[in-house]
Amino acid sequence: TNWFQGPTPLSMTDTLMYSRCTESRGPKRHKTTTTDGFDYEKELLSLSLSRESMTRNGYPSLNGELILKSKDCQTIRQESLLPMQEANQDSLLPLEEAKRFVARHTVEVDFGEEGRHRGTFVASIHHPHCLPRIFSLDCEMVKTSEGLELARFTLLRLESVDGDKISDTIVLDKLVKPYHAVVDYVTEYSGITQEQLDPVETRIEQIEAFLLARVHQEDYLVGHSLENDLIALRFFHPNVIDTAVLFSSKKGRKYSLQRLAGWLLDRKIQVGSHCSVEDARSSLHLAVRRAQNGPSFRILDSSKNSVSLLDTLVCDGRDVVCIGPIQWLKSHASSSAHAVACEDINDPNNAVVGVWMKRSEKRPVIVWANLEADVSSPDTINKFLLELFTDFLPGTVVGVGFQWDPRQSLEAKELKDVRQNPRSTLSWTSQDEDKLQREVEKCRSGRMCWVGVRSV
Repeated sequence: TNWFQGPTPLSMTDTLMYSRCTESRGPKRHKTTTTDGFDYEKELLSLSLSRESMTRNGYPSLNGELILKSKDCQTIRQESLLPMQEANQDSLLPLEEAKRFVARHTVEVDFGEEGRHRGTFVASIHHPHCLPRIFSLDCEMVKTSEGLELARFTLLRLESVDGDKISDTIVLDKLVKPYHAVVDYVTEYSGITQEQLDPVETRIEQIEAFLLARVHQEDYLVGHSLENDLIALRFFHPNVIDTAVLFSSKKGRKYSLQRLAGWLLDRKIQVGSHCSVEDARSSLHLAVRRAQNGPSFRILDSSKNSVSLLDTLVCDGRDVVCIGPIQWLKSHASSSAHAVACEDINDPNNAVVGVWMKRSEKRPVIVWANLEADVSSPDTINKFLLELFTDFLPGTVVGVGFQWDPRQSLEAKELKDVRQNPRSTLSWTSQDEDKLQREVEKCRSGRMCWVGVRSV
């Protein structure tokens, strides 16, 4: 059987569990709620990307722990950066001094899909006695003879959250002169014109030095598709909150910042062109609202044109059991369903599938299991199914489906959307497209069989 039609990969769960609505309806706008005593710092920090997620989304990453070349935090004071921290936002180090400083704080990192690119980046510095702070960052780029280069840098700091009131400070907002000739100012997206950029003297090393002085390794950076900004800055930082990932759909689709701000904040942004201050502030407010309201603060798109079979059964008061990996349970199990974590058919917990299916009392109307299996070990699969089919109760119907894991194709499709964004510093090549199509075709085809036990 074909599990899906068209170029967008779907899992068996997406195909079998969800049915089309008879009435077309768009995503619902979420009403913001506030909580007294909200610890925004603690909740926000919990939204940061894991190392695996950062690598998967093309962020600069290191093999192993970060080892800095700085002797200790006194290095910053010795190199005259402490006065800059206390001065106004226009206080940047002179260019040559900035170059010398950032050269002593570099690391080799991998970035891009599967870490296929490698480069020398500036790395944020560890401050053992500093409490984490929350910043929001956004960059605008222009196209030069060497590709996309930084042309505007904006850094905001979150100061306080009081209910619906979110206070921030503009730490730095600077235009930056690229080193190579500009071939396209992409004003529609960057908001930058030749007239604005021609007289600018600030260079990227001065921005990197400023970041080293202001943003410590323990701090958190908020942004939208922030990997593009960090790659443009050639800056490595381990703690990021990415609103593109945070608000992605259950199928991995990433929404534009403009759409998220419009639907969730009821705010119009990027009208005419982009403004990095506006974008940084919108990302920050989205992250704070998510921390306040939890996972329900999102575009409700997973069922915007479909209804979950499990949700329907639960609403009718029927017992439903979901068994599978934790992430799958979070995405598809109804909040009122019995949920049991089990990673694959080799998991010792796999016996729970048969236990629930063969119950005679309080028997669930449906047991939905989603388990990984190694196709190179057919004996293991056969043993699992044989044990499952033994001693079924009369009236039981079992459907067994097989599909190549669609996650790789979903991630590749997501990467394609990111790379084809005009702001992306990396391109989508014909080789990338060929690889995507191969992955899509592998998970499109599958097998499905039904086994029934007649009622006595």
